[in-house]
Amino acid sequence: MSMYDDQNVLAIRFTILLIWTQRNLHGFSGHHRLGRIHAAEAVTFYFHKDVMAQTSNTATVHPVIERNDHHSFMEYALKQARLSPAAHAEFCVGAVLVDSQVNRILSAGYSMELPSPVGDQGNTHAEQCCFIKVALAHNLPPAHAEDHIRHVLPARTVLYTTMEPCSHRLSGNTTCVERILKLKGVIRSVYVGIRQPSTFVRCNDGMKRLQEAGIEVRITEDMKEYILNVSMAGH
Repeated sequence: MSMYDDQNVLAIRFTILLIWTQRNLHGFSGHHRLGRIHAAEAVTFYFHKDVMAQTSNTATVHPVIERNDHHSFMEYALKQARLSPAAHAEFCVGAVLVDSQVNRILSAGYSMELPSPVGDQGNTHAEQCCFIKVALAHNLPPAHAEDHIRHVLPARTVLYTTMEPCSHRLSGNTTCVERILKLKGVIRSVYVGIRQPSTFVRCNDGMKRLQEAGIEVRITEDMKEYILNVSMAGH
């Protein structure tokens, strides 16, 4: 069973527990509504602990890549993208977070790897999965991980992503650009494999918005065809 399958099982368990809690528990202090909220929070807490255990138990040993070998880091991100479930309404994207000061991979992720409630309802993007894994590794809340991990990320973190970070989402979920901008100052550089195709959003300006905010953005030019083929799996 893959980590993606494990997380789906956990999500189902969480949903069942939460429904049961809301229907059957009537409060820690005698107040029905308040009790349901506390109970739901407790279930969510233990679900997050379960996810942390799963993430730890299935942790990948990341490869050691030479400093500034951007091609190899992007290859590793592409390896993550290949793990994404093929879907006609989603792109298969991979991402890698790197501590450039000590040349160490902090986390890696791919599209739809982590389901809600830890990730987004529908599709948790690869960049967000990287942030969630950093949060879990430091026992921080995984929801909106970018709000919690600034103080644990190294000062010169680099993000590699096979596709331009999204600046618009049809689902209404927080965009990857917004998440990255919340980490401006620690994420200094973003390396992109390809621009986002206009398949779903006609005018994605993720790279432009990051550059305007002072984050260095570069495209790795030598892997575009391979990345595009993987990205469009299922289309």
